[in-house]
Formats: sequence, C-alpha cells, structure tokens
Amino acid sequence: MSRKNVPAPPGLADLPRALAESRSKTHIQTLKLTLKIVTPVLGGGYRARQLDDVDVVRVGGIRGQLRFWWRALYGHECPDAEALFDRESKLWGGVATDATRSAVKVSVSVASGGMKDASEPSLQGNGGYALWPARSAGTNPTAQRRKDTTFKLNLDYPSAADDEIKATVRAFVQFGGIGSRTRRGLGTLLATDDTTAAIVGSIEAIDRREAGGARTFPSLRGARLVVGERTDTAMKAWEFAVGKLQKFRQGIGTSPATARNKGQGTPPGRSRWPEPDVIRDATNQRAPAHARLYAGPRAYPRGQFGLPIVGRFGGGGDPTAFTVVGRIGTRSLDRLASPLIVKAMQVEGGFVPAFLWLRRADPKGLEVGLDKRPQSFVAASAWPTGEGSMFFAPLSTGTSMREVFMNWLVQEGFRSVP
Repeated sequence: MSRKNVPAPPGLADLPRALAESRSKTHIQTLKLTLKIVTPVLGGGYRARQLDDVDVVRVGGIRGQLRFWWRALYGHECPDAEALFDRESKLWGGVATDATRSAVKVSVSVASGGMKDASEPSLQGNGGYALWPARSAGTNPTAQRRKDTTFKLNLDYPSAADDEIKATVRAFVQFGGIGSRTRRGLGTLLATDDTTAAIVGSIEAIDRREAGGARTFPSLRGARLVVGERTDTAMKAWEFAVGKLQKFRQGIGTSPATARNKGQGTPPGRSRWPEPDVIRDATNQRAPAHARLYAGPRAYPRGQFGLPIVGRFGGGGDPTAFTVVGRIGTRSLDRLASPLIVKAMQVEGGFVPAFLWLRRADPKGLEVGLDKRPQSFVAASAWPTGEGSMFFAPLSTGTSMREVFMNWLVQEGFRSVP
C-alpha cells in the first residue's frame, strides 16, 4: 500500500551523537541488580493488555518506572514544569522537538520467565480484587503471568548521578513493579542477592519528609506510608493488603463502619457510600425499592482513589452503566492515576503489607462528575457529610480520602512509618 506525504529522512547533522562519542568525556558507573517478580504480572507487553513472549521484562517499561520514581523523588526541587522537564530530559532523555539521548543506559537479561496463567481470578480472595482485568467475563481480558520471573537489571550512567540513580532504583524496587496495575501491587520485585538488597535498603531508607507545597505530580516528599504485620511470603502480604482495600471499599456488614449493608439474601445490600444516591439524583433515575439514604451534599469521595470510575447498577429503574470522570473547565480528563500504592514490601525476615499514599495536589479547577452530564460536576475536593439514614461512618473521620483511609488502616492494626 502506498503512502502519501512521507516525511523526509533526517539529515546527518540532525542525528543524535553516537553513544560512545556522547560519553567519551563522562565517567560512567555501572549498577547491577538481580531481581525476582514475586506477585502476578498483568500485561506489560508492547501491545496494551498483552504479555510479551520475547521481552518478558521490557526495558521500555522499566525506563518509564524509573522516570516516574525519579520525578517523585526530585521533582519538588524544580521551581516549575519547564525546569522539571529540562532536568529530567538531561538524565532520562527527551522526546519530540527537544529529543535528547538518555544519559542512563538500561539493559535487562531474563534468567527465568514465569509461566502464563490462564486461571480465572476470584473476586473473593487470593488478590482477585486487584486482578479483575484478567477475568474472562470482562471485555478484552488482560493476560497474566505467574510470579517467579528472575532477571538481571544493569544500568550505566554518569558517576555524578550516582546518588540520584541509586535512590530512584530503591524507590522503583520498593514501590514499583513490572507490567500493569503496579499501583495495586502486581509485578512486585524482590532483591535476591546481598548487593541488590544493600542498594534497596529498608523501608525507612527513602526520604519522605515534606519539602515545599504539594505539586500536581505524585511526590514521595510528604507521602504517607503504613505497614502491617510481617509474613513469610510476598503473596501472603500482598493478598492481605488487597483484602484490606477491598474491605474498605466493599466490605459487607450491619455496622455503619462497613461499606455495604448486609441485605436480606445472597446479593449484598445497599451501599453506605454517597455515590449511588448522588448518581441516582443526577440522572433522575431511581428504582422504587431504593429510597434515598444519603441526603448530604453532592460528592464523589471514591474519585480520590483515581479516575475514571466505571460501574453499573442492578437495574429495576436505577441507572444502567455510568462513568465518573474528572474535568477542567469543559475538557474531560481521560485518566487521573491513583495516588495510592498497595504493596508487599520486603523487610528483614519476610514481607509486610504496605500502603503508600503519594502527595499530589489536584490540577487547578479539577471537578468530578458523571460523563456527559455537566450539571453533575462538583469540585474534586467536595466531601460528603453524614446526612441521611445510612452513611459510611469512616467518612466522618476526615475531609480527604488520604486522611480517612490511612487512619482507618491504623485502626485496623497497621502502623505509620516515620
């Protein structure tokens, strides 16, 4: 098939300098790590939602993670977005009109690849709450790979950047991962030798002290970390952490401290979260059996866990499918990533379930509401009050999801890490 308007090839003078030439006057340091994936991997291939049989661990994916965690560590030192872009590009490379070769060379060698896993994850346990995209009932289910892939990660970089690179690798191994949904603990990494473990360090090794005001990108400075009791395996710690998140968002019981009422039969009863009644009111659709239980101000607190929220009611007169999105002015946001990281963190003698809430300011003017229903939007910071006959009690303990959820975890037996 012929192509029209093919762009002219770049001139020789426009090509980046050869790697050897660009580094000829720079002292290069090498960092070698041996890592093992200890929780399931979802997707992560060159095609979205697919595994890669050739590049089981893709260099591009690791580069993206390293850039993210470098920004979370050092972005606060830059006075504005332009300064951050310039500093990041000098170390990690630039794109588009400001194309710059990365000063960091990343290479991967896979020692053993985990087997593909075609089993159906259960939403009732074994991490299924985080693995829901792998369900066959979903549209275009995501392939998953079992844990136990082992690989070597090598980085070559200017010695002047040694402290920044090691700190970035430390954050990547402790809080990042391989594949998709790493913020929910998938693709978690384990240091498998003493040299790698010494670089990764302890859970207290990363500086999380506040430094200046919150920015619109996620930052480790001012982030809050809580951990639970130690277990002997990463899977146990991860499944426990995922179970806690599911309990907070969807737990069933008769107490106002649970997210859903027990109900009379097998299906769960009414939700104590405000969003169901807020959505019914905004769409003017309500099942006769579902009288209004929440009478407070319009708010979408679960949007602070990340956007969009895609869901549906059970029918009977309630709205069908709905999507809660963010917008700035009239421009809708495709996605606002969750600031919450759910992890199994390696500690001496085992692993601990962990939750890290990154510090991030909302974009100026951010509102949250129902897609294609402009009248449903409110400020992203809008918070519900306990008005009505049924209300999720933990929401009365704070004015943000970070405050409410992290304090709830402490009440559940987790401890805050200074």
